Amino acid sequence: MIHRIYLIPHGDELIDIPNEQSKEMRAAIIEDTSKDRADVRIILTPHGLSLEKTFSIAFNKKLFGTYITDGGKKLEMNLDNNLDLARLILENNQKVLSKAFFSGGEQNTFPIDFGSMMPLTFFNKKPTLIIGQTRSWDLQELYDFGRNIHRVISTGDSKYSIIFSADQAHTHSPMGPYGFSDNAKIYDQIVKEAVITGRFDSIYGMKRDFIESAKPDSFWIMVVLGGFLSASGMKLSLKYYYVEKYFGMLFACNRNA
Repeated sequence: MIHRIYLIPHGDELIDIPNEQSKEMRAAIIEDTSKDRADVRIILTPHGLSLEKTFSIAFNKKLFGTYITDGGKKLEMNLDNNLDLARLILENNQKVLSKAFFSGGEQNTFPIDFGSMMPLTFFNKKPTLIIGQTRSWDLQELYDFGRNIHRVISTGDSKYSIIFSADQAHTHSPMGPYGFSDNAKIYDQIVKEAVITGRFDSIYGMKRDFIESAKPDSFWIMVVLGGFLSASGMKLSLKYYYVEKYFGMLFACNRNA
């Protein structure tokens, strides 16, 4: 059963709180995630093991990670992996999903990347599946992957929450590491409108050169999210958005959650 759906950014600012906007976004995230009562969580991350044409799913028994934020704060996380659910999702998505092992197979520990760790700091400890994003341009496969994940976790008695970890365009400022593009603002506006309206066609219709100029890490995950939402019939509520220096951060969760 689907408990909650989240779209959460992963900027260090959510931990370091360098300004009022990061403080307000953190408060908005805490307000919703503190109510989460899932038995298992699934997180899709753009910063895990990245394969060219397939997503990757962690198949180790344990998940562990440490991370030092830009502000010097240390995060540490130790979680159980739900291998039965991992196998079920893999069996239903073998075309676009590959097993990911680390140091000797299921009994060892898979590293939690910062794109997973940052959003997961807002939740209590539960078994968690980590799925690494691909940057494949086969959008139909990405969309179908989202629908298939929904099909796998929508039945049964367990409560599942799914987290789509994503920052938006990274070219909002010439002072940023990726330079400036007018398309950054346009990209983020398209994403905001898709979240607000529940219509993702404008995202699917983006041209590759436009996406590359805006430099989001969210695009591929947004396509999967669109497929998941279409299968579920659920919609998101946009809770907070702002531009942090050079990149967009957006938080949303399912309505009436």
